[in-house]
Amino acid sequence: KRQEKVIRSMFLESDRFCGLAIWQFCDVRTGETTRRMLGRPRGFNNKGVVDEYRRAKLAYDIVKRLFGQLSDR
Repeated sequence: KRQEKVIRSMFLESDRFCGLAIWQFCDVRTGETTRRMLGRPRGFNNKGVVDEYRRAKLAYDIVKRLFGQLSDR
């Protein structure tokens, strides 16, 4: 819900922004340093909208729908 609120307010309800990018599309393994490996589940940075097997996560459908609305503008 939070992602939807941010995308909607910034890009669908305002004319002050001109672009948007997904910072991390999919989950990826972190660097090999011990500190990073121990600080993340299974050593993965799991902030993507799809997992490491490219399966959609909860935010995927929201992001897809809102990006579709942006392209219709």
